[in-house]
Amino acid sequence: MNIVVATKKSGEDIVLESIDSNYDNLKDIIQGYLEVVHIDNELIFLCDEEGKLKNKPVNFIYNNDMIVGNVIFVRVKNGEFESITKTQFEKICTMFK
Repeated sequence: MNIVVATKKSGEDIVLESIDSNYDNLKDIIQGYLEVVHIDNELIFLCDEEGKLKNKPVNFIYNNDMIVGNVIFVRVKNGEFESITKTQFEKICTMFK
């Protein structure tokens, strides 16, 4: 199923993309095993669980932790991935410049 997410690659701006939300595709975008980080009750980001061990470049700092490699921001509702809203995209852009 395709959903609209925000993605951020190290050193690049945040962009909106329509992607297939199946696990293998998410792993391909992240280029590793998925780690889930909660931003609020509906918004999360996915990053590479082993990104630091792989010496991936720093993307941004969140809660005093370096987040490395590609990141996918997605909405979660009732345990399912959903497209992010315009308000959530604006929040992401403000928080993760």
